[in-house]
Amino acid sequence: MNKEEIKPPTKDLSNQIHEYINSCVKTLSGGFINPLIDFALPSSHQKRFEIWCENIYKAIIELEENIISRENLLADEEFISLLKESVTIASKTHQEEKHQLLKNALINNFNSYLAFDSKLIFTRLIDSLTISHLYFLRLIEKYATEIKDKKIFTEIKEILKKDSMSEMIPDNSYQMIINDLEKLNLIAIGDLVFKNIVRKSGALLTGDGDKNLPYLTITSFGNDFIKYIIKE
Repeated sequence: MNKEEIKPPTKDLSNQIHEYINSCVKTLSGGFINPLIDFALPSSHQKRFEIWCENIYKAIIELEENIISRENLLADEEFISLLKESVTIASKTHQEEKHQLLKNALINNFNSYLAFDSKLIFTRLIDSLTISHLYFLRLIEKYATEIKDKKIFTEIKEILKKDSMSEMIPDNSYQMIINDLEKLNLIAIGDLVFKNIVRKSGALLTGDGDKNLPYLTITSFGNDFIKYIIKE
């Protein structure tokens, strides 16, 4: 079937989803959807948001064709809740990387074994973490084997710097990013050395840590997050 043929003039799935997105934005803006959005968002920002909405529409069409029926999709309360959360986040950012991750998460929702609360937490993490945090976490997951025995962070950094994704991370922000990700239980650290400072994790300081823990590694929670937001 030609996808252009799926857009009849009647009130179909796309119209219902579009109306639902408008309803979400009205709720967020106190009911003044068009004046507020037109006034608050520069045209370039608004355009990116509109493109994201169009991409979500196309993804929904693919879901309808391959995974879930139209009726079940509209009746899926978890999906509608995640859609509403994603619309909120997408409207706040110009960053195309985050728009793509939000789309990935919505699609991956249907093939994920995760509980709804975990899906909602991961969606909100896309909002709260910076692009630098997200790229660093992806690098730690990607190079887990190469860095697991490295105690000196400069050695870990040399490995990560070989990947083009590292170009998105400010050189002076690594320690802050590590602190943030550890607090969120996305990574775990052992006695990691930054120059002459030994950085110990809270778990190890309280005696609760695993003595065989790698010096810097992604947690199972972090792995679940990455799998949920990366396109399969």
